[in-house]
Amino acid sequence: MEDRVNKLLIEEDRLSDLPDSILSHILSFLPTKSAARTSILSKRWKPIWLSVTTLDFIMGITPTLIIYSLILSRDINLPILSFRVKSHFDYQPQFFDAVIRAAIQRRLETLELNMLWFPLEMKFFSNIFTSNTLTVLKLTNLYIVKDFPQVNVSSVKTLHLDNVSFRCHTYMINFFLAFPVLEELQTNLIDTFDRAEPREMIKCLPSLVRANITDDPELIPLLSFSRALVLKVRQETWHLKTVHVPFFNNLTQMDLFINFHRGKWILKVLQHTPKLEHLIIHQNEEIENDKGMDDKNWKDPKMVPKCLSSQLKTCLFGYWRGKRCELQFAEYIMRNSKILCTMTIHCSSSLDLNAKYQISQKLSMCPKDCELIFD
Repeated sequence: MEDRVNKLLIEEDRLSDLPDSILSHILSFLPTKSAARTSILSKRWKPIWLSVTTLDFIMGITPTLIIYSLILSRDINLPILSFRVKSHFDYQPQFFDAVIRAAIQRRLETLELNMLWFPLEMKFFSNIFTSNTLTVLKLTNLYIVKDFPQVNVSSVKTLHLDNVSFRCHTYMINFFLAFPVLEELQTNLIDTFDRAEPREMIKCLPSLVRANITDDPELIPLLSFSRALVLKVRQETWHLKTVHVPFFNNLTQMDLFINFHRGKWILKVLQHTPKLEHLIIHQNEEIENDKGMDDKNWKDPKMVPKCLSSQLKTCLFGYWRGKRCELQFAEYIMRNSKILCTMTIHCSSSLDLNAKYQISQKLSMCPKDCELIFD
């Protein structure tokens, strides 16, 4: 994309007839450093570059003070839609805070930070809490070292945390409470807390619509996501027998990235998701030697979960190994789901053609008027 845009910029005759708004849009596809270079082409290009609404910097390659000066050069009434910053090795807190404050003053909507484990203190987040336009916040590789007074209320609706660590569990709780209108949450936290530390429970996030989590339920309990409509749970190492399953009264789609020997736990989930329409179960391809559920102890639940009798439309199993417990679970779903439209099974490459055929035949005998996709 960058090569194409650069080629267009060289062909000045073709670009000279375009309006400034189109030229600004073209520059938005370039790295910000490259877009800034167009200011030397002519007097016309300087205000065009300063009107680009997507900014992307690497601190260290571009000094923090220069980034600050460039933002101040922009019209304060011209919004910044997206501001991405990756820290190199030139992190200067005083200038960094000023950069974020200047961006927020220009009605910033999306902020993405990759901080290479530099600690962020409350002064930085105070800038965020002053904004009523910031709706997307994505934080990567950082350490949060200060507590969050609960009087702070952010307008952020989408929050992504990747490799983020908190000094203590209480700081993490107060951090989430500072986002009361949060609708989308994606987390991959690093648990650095002392296990002896008393754990407080994060309350249910009241406005949550979508959640994608990879964290241990001891860190963030599933109750926190109980009002979501779409939930992805990614974790193969949980001890699920001890994990409390709350009622997900709004949930319509659940993606479970877990190993199937936890099938009884999955049944408990079905009993607590009365509106579930789409169930997706992904198994870990690398784990081939799990024992699976104890087939002798398999018993269909006495009561069919409400979602099976009236809601579930699609079910997908990923990395099917051909185990008996997998077949029993799939048969149970197909027998009891009254409006199931599609049952999809993606087999492991280790499953031979004969085993695939035998399983396909058994599932085809289930008295269910739904499409069976087996590959």
